[in-house]
Parts: sequence; structure tokens; C-alpha cells
Amino acid sequence: MAQIEQTPVAENGGEDGRRAAQTELRQMRDTVSALRDSLEQLRLEKDRSVQAVTAEANSENRHLKTTIGELRDTLDALHAENDENVQAAVADASGEILQLKAAINALRDELEQMRHDGAEAVQASVAEANDEIGQLKGTIGALRDEIERGTIAHDDTVQRLRRDFRDESNQQQQTIAILRAQLETHDAE
Repeated sequence: MAQIEQTPVAENGGEDGRRAAQTELRQMRDTVSALRDSLEQLRLEKDRSVQAVTAEANSENRHLKTTIGELRDTLDALHAENDENVQAAVADASGEILQLKAAINALRDELEQMRHDGAEAVQASVAEANDEIGQLKGTIGALRDEIERGTIAHDDTVQRLRRDFRDESNQQQQTIAILRAQLETHDAE
């Protein structure tokens, strides 16, 4: 800030007093002009700072939106892949069930034929068929369990992705709140 010098009023006449008053008035005008320039410079610096922070926040928002879009795409791809896997497993299981039904029908036909051939042969064949049926049921049960495990694993993956997305979103909101607080603190200064 410019310092105002006071010129003593001369005692020898009005002309010196008037010159001193004009000099003091000119110094005051120069001081006011310097203060105005300084205030304008501070305002321009503040505007630049606000613009820079706004641009940075906009850039971060765009980055966050891009990240969210990528995460959505990844989640959609996982859903599609899981759906394909489930459909393939169901198709495989359906094919195996048809084969099992065909095998069961063949065993029944064979059993019928064996009844005609003799009692001892029938009993042996029935025992063998029962063992094979038990194995087939075990296979069906194992396939059913495998499908259920796949479904559970998929659900766990989806829940984990949603939780990760929610955590990341919360973290981003916290970061935005911190930036706002810093901006408000900077504006207050």
C-alpha cells in the first residue's frame, strides 16, 4: 500500500498551501489508483483459481463417469458370460438327462428280456441295474450341485462388484466433499 506523505502547510502564503494541498490530493489519487489496481489483480487471481478448481472438478467428474461406464460394461459382460455358462450347463445337463432316460429305458428293456430268460439272470441284472441307477442319480446330483455352485459363485461375484462400485462411489463423493471444502476455505481466504 502506498504511503501518504503529508506536506506541511507553508506559513508564508496561500499559494504554498494550495500547492501542498494539490500535491497531497495527487498523492491520494495515486494511492487510490494503486489500491484499485491491487484489488483488481486480487479479483483476477481469485477468478483464475476458481476456474482452475472448476476445470479440475469437471475433469474428475468426466473421469469418474468414464470409470462408472467401464465398470457397467464389465458387469454387463460378466452377466452375459455367466448367462452363457448357465445356458451351456443347462444344455449339457438336459443332454445328459436325455441320455440317462435313454439308458434307463434300455435297461428296462434289457430287464424285461432277462425276465424271460430266467430268474437267476434276472436277479443279477436287477442288482447291476440298481447300481447303475444309483451312479446315474449320483451323477445327476453332482451335476445339480455343480450348477448350484456356479449360480452361487455368480451371485457372489455380482454382489462383490456392486459392493466395490458402491465403495468407490462413496470414496469419490468423499473426495468431492473434501475438494469443495478446500475450495470454500480458499474462497474464504
